[in-house]
This record gives sequence, C-alpha cells and structure tokens, in this order.
Amino acid sequence: MRYPDSWAPSTSSTHYQTIPGGTPGRVNAAHVSSEPPRVLKQGSLPARIDLGAPLGLTLQLDSDGPAASKVEVLYQLATGAGLGEEARLSLDSSGFTYSARIPAQAAEGVLRYAYEIVGKDGAIRRFPHEHALRPMFSVFVSNPVAGGSIPSARFILPEGNIERVQRFRYGRREGQAQAFPAQGTAAIVLTDHETKASVLFDYIHIKPRSGGYKVRLHKDRLWRELSTINILKMYAPRQTLCESLAFEFHRRAGVPSSWADYVQLSIDGKAQGIHLAFEQPNKSFLRRHDLDDDGNLYKAIWQGSHQPSPRAYPRG
Repeated sequence: MRYPDSWAPSTSSTHYQTIPGGTPGRVNAAHVSSEPPRVLKQGSLPARIDLGAPLGLTLQLDSDGPAASKVEVLYQLATGAGLGEEARLSLDSSGFTYSARIPAQAAEGVLRYAYEIVGKDGAIRRFPHEHALRPMFSVFVSNPVAGGSIPSARFILPEGNIERVQRFRYGRREGQAQAFPAQGTAAIVLTDHETKASVLFDYIHIKPRSGGYKVRLHKDRLWRELSTINILKMYAPRQTLCESLAFEFHRRAGVPSSWADYVQLSIDGKAQGIHLAFEQPNKSFLRRHDLDDDGNLYKAIWQGSHQPSPRAYPRG
C-alpha cells in the first residue's frame, strides 16, 4: 500500500449526491490478487489535434515495479453520431518506455483512449481506472479553429444529438429529483477567440434547461473557477444585451455577481448561433467571492408582470 496507484476508485451510484457508492461489507470492486505493473508517467498531450493527424503516445512504467508482458491502448471516437467501435493497438517497447501512434481520425469528435497493461503473472492494470470519473484520456479532433470576435463552445453528445436533448427539455415535473451518476457522457470544448487555445472537458453532464443548457463540470477540474455554466439562447437583441449588462453593472457596484460572457455555440458540429454563458450561483460561486457557503441560497423570480409566478406556485 505504499504506492498511490495501489488504490482505485469505487463504482459510483446512479444518484451520487445522496446515495454513496463503493462496496461496503464486500470485497473491493478494484481488488486484484497480485500487483500489476505500475505507471510512472505519460507523455504530454495537446488538447486538440487536426483532422487527419495521428496521435503519438508515450508511456513510461516504473522500473521498480512488476514487469509487463504486454501493453495495449484501447481507443474510440465519440461524436454526435455515437461512440465509435473500440479498437486496440499494441505499444512498442524500449526498456520501460512504450510508444504508439493512434491512426488519424476522419470525423470531428473526442478521441478517447486508455492503456491496458498486463503483467508477467497475468495481473492487469487499466490506466486510467475504469471506475474513474474520466475512465479514458481525451483529445479533441477537429479542423484548425477559426478566429472570431467571441469565444466558442462546442458540445459533443455521443449518446444523444441535439434533437433528442431538446425533446426532453420540458419533460421533468415539478419537484422531481434528477438522478444521474457522477460520470457523464458528454463533452464540451471551450476555445478562446484570440489565442485559439482550446480546453476540453470530457465525461461531464450537459442537461437541458429552460431556454438552453446547464453544463456541469467535475469539481476536481473547473473552468475559470466555475463548476456549473448556464448557456442560454436569447431570442431578442435587447435580452441578449441586458442580461450580461446587468451582471456587469452589479459587479462594478461592488455586488458579488456571476461571471457572464457570450459564446458561439455548436452542438455536434451544427452551429446554434450566439448564446449567453453565465455562472451558476452555487457553492463554487460563494467560495470564489469569499462568502460563507453554509446556509440557504434564495432565488428571486420576476415574470415581468404583477401575476404570481407559476414556478413559485406550481399548483396555482
């Protein structure tokens, strides 16, 4: 137990916010009878590669650990059309360093891959672990990103395209809890319009919400210290401007305010136009503003009239 990789994550429940995962009272889900080879490090990788370009990989095993008899990489391409067929590729070895080149991909998407390392005695290590929040490494595959006047946000939804996502937008009833595992199936690529640098967040949740989408990132890897981002379509120029200006006005007045900006949204390669992106007022928001996150957070809703809000009084 002296090595960190002697530990592995447990399986997550389908409602991880209230129901813990793990295997209490039973043999650990990650139990192995003998120690498999240990990974020392992986070579650095870009966040994005061009369409038609192979992906070079290097993996270094710990020379003080058990020897490996075989090292393979498993990979598949996730696109809006679904998950591609998983393929295997053997890595060439030079001592304890292994290398391979994943062939070029013909479609835009997220290239996911993981290593399977087999020891001399048959013990197998999967890197990353299959129960991890991100069970495979990820690289965005696309044409060179064009510049623009605002950042871009790209959704990749391999288990549901835009039509399926929008169909369930109003399917949740009042008071019905949303049950979902910690590990999502979607990905988002955020690209800076000036530097053209892309940041990929994979295995996340992108859920429909009124007027747009709610993007939930994992707590161990945030974007601009944000854990949840709302991306909404504004249906009039006035709405598009006033929402962002309101956040900025409060910020300049010294009131803690959500981050807000505009993004050019595309979903599974289909352009969706300019959307407003803003921070969810949650615990990450409170911590970012050095506010106490112990207590209740209330939301005021104004419907633009003197009539009571149907959200506040769902039964009339």
